[in-house]
Amino acid sequence: HHDTGAKLILNGVTLPAGQTQAQDLKGGLDAIFNHPNVGPFVGKQLIQKLVTSNPSPGYVSRVAAAFANNGQGVRGDMKAVLQAIFLDPEARTLTGSNSYGHEREPLVRLVNLYRAFNASASSGKFVVGSVYSSFSQAPLYAPSVFNFFSPFWSQTGPIENAGLVAPEFQITTDAAVISSANKMRSEIYRQPNPNNPDTIVLDLSAQTPLASNPTALVDSLNTLLMSGQMSSNMRSIVINAVTQIPAANTLERAQTAVHLIVTSPEFVIEK
Repeated sequence: HHDTGAKLILNGVTLPAGQTQAQDLKGGLDAIFNHPNVGPFVGKQLIQKLVTSNPSPGYVSRVAAAFANNGQGVRGDMKAVLQAIFLDPEARTLTGSNSYGHEREPLVRLVNLYRAFNASASSGKFVVGSVYSSFSQAPLYAPSVFNFFSPFWSQTGPIENAGLVAPEFQITTDAAVISSANKMRSEIYRQPNPNNPDTIVLDLSAQTPLASNPTALVDSLNTLLMSGQMSSNMRSIVINAVTQIPAANTLERAQTAVHLIVTSPEFVIEK
């Protein structure tokens, strides 16, 4: 039942009569792709997911310009777009701001943990249980095609009053804060199970030799997990907590340090 007549679509583009379904589809997608709103829209969405929830108009404009032209006349080069996002002065500056940054998505935190410590199971599989109940996120579990949360969501109170958004906080309920922290703890302290080859275990072999020196251990984890951005107050708290554990318990010291860091507000709020 394809309409073979001419069609006036987005941005004043006319699809000529007599085209096949595939030709009309391609023409429609090309018209959308070339619409001037696409670059700013895609750019801002990616900035929000990767860097900060509230990018300045200038930041969005610079990323949109990279989407429009990668420097060689190519539109939509995602490598150029990502370079523009991560190398922009707003992404690289060390100057702090209360309106800058974003919450790491709960499931992303788990992936960060796995990657940082080369998590693996003897079976070679990644069978992770209780993901959605712990994080309010899981692969293919988004409630709609618009993701787990709205990019326009703002938390009632100071954030909303300041005209800012905090998208990830839409799924950060009181219950989710507790369940996600509990899940992260179970992942950190889990040991190999000879009766279950799918058991996922972190590799802390690089951290346990440092555990005899709590300061060296925490500083190493600060670099690995927080890009060296841990505050002096948090650093002191973690070092003191690790010091309370007997020096002979090197694995427990390493696990405790990791646990305190990845469940801390400073880790969760990525700046």
